[in-house]
Amino acid sequence: MQKQDSWIPGRVWVYQTPVSAAVPELAVLLNHTELKRFRSYQKEEDQKRSLLSFALLRLLLSRITGKDPRKIKISRDCPSCGKPHGKPRVTDEGPVEVNISHSGKWVLTAIAFHTPVGIDIEQIHPELVESEMVKRVLSAEEMSEWEKLPPGERKEAFYRYWTWKEAILKATGEGLAVPMTRLTVTNRDGSPQLTRWEGREDRVGQIRCHPLEVDPQYAACLAVIGRAEEVLLRQGEEIIQAWLKNQNAWTAR
Repeated sequence: MQKQDSWIPGRVWVYQTPVSAAVPELAVLLNHTELKRFRSYQKEEDQKRSLLSFALLRLLLSRITGKDPRKIKISRDCPSCGKPHGKPRVTDEGPVEVNISHSGKWVLTAIAFHTPVGIDIEQIHPELVESEMVKRVLSAEEMSEWEKLPPGERKEAFYRYWTWKEAILKATGEGLAVPMTRLTVTNRDGSPQLTRWEGREDRVGQIRCHPLEVDPQYAACLAVIGRAEEVLLRQGEEIIQAWLKNQNAWTAR
């Protein structure tokens, strides 16, 4: 199968895919652990997000490696507890770095080479801005800046902070085991920068955030440890449609 992109260091690919693209046929791509997790969800939308997240990652990695998507080894072991809910790692394919996020009707998948990445998307729910959630996300410095904003701007600003910080924590692999309030991100001229990490000051200056425009009702961000020369946004549904039309070309490898 011909590749659409040049898979080279310095570029990060972000695939935006609607949950509606999660067709039942994709289940044949999942391994035993992924199937078990996919089937554990009670709600149909949660099942679709899980199925799409697992299957699309395998198809994208198949495009990179030329391997049968079912045979690619992906580990999700949590470094803290060992359970399969950690940052996905491609164990046999060298310097490939990946991350996934989903919320509402969207799934985002990030892929890079030699460059650890984290991605987050959140559907905007105005009621959360009036809840205790704000105190669990914003540091004291961020809270001070946020409270200075006009009330009409606070909703979007809160979700920007949230996605910036969660993307950073996912890039490092620490996830929500680290309280978000330990991090401070400063938005300078539309370019968010990590300016403080309590207990991990060595991280300051290492991580760059790239806000993503995917849907007016969502906030999204890509975080990169190091530098991304280029961030390319692609449509993941095209990959799924290509696989559905000619599955044998992907699996007979």
